Amino acid sequence: MHELYGSTEAGIISDCRPADARDKIGSVGRPWFMTEVRVVDDEGNPADRGELFSRSPYLMNGYLDDPAATAACTTPDGFLTSGDIVERDEDGFIYIVDRKKDMIIPAG
Repeated sequence: MHELYGSTEAGIISDCRPADARDKIGSVGRPWFMTEVRVVDDEGNPADRGELFSRSPYLMNGYLDDPAATAACTTPDGFLTSGDIVERDEDGFIYIVDRKKDMIIPAG
């Protein structure tokens, strides 16, 4: 069984294969097929721990009739934020450690 990590907007971002699950406990795996990821700090610089962005052919085209919301979560070069704070290890495995902001919807 593979553990897949992603979102409706991004599709599958990473895959933790069964062979890696025991050695990389807590990881959501490495980037999925044809998916690029980058981890950046609050200033947008590459980092070992920071916000996860992804780019792939599986990304949404944008939010329907809401260009402001689309612009708020994408970069000019086509990366989409996950809103998750992650760490990457020396082998490229991704670990989710926090959320950039929490959203609680009461009576949802």
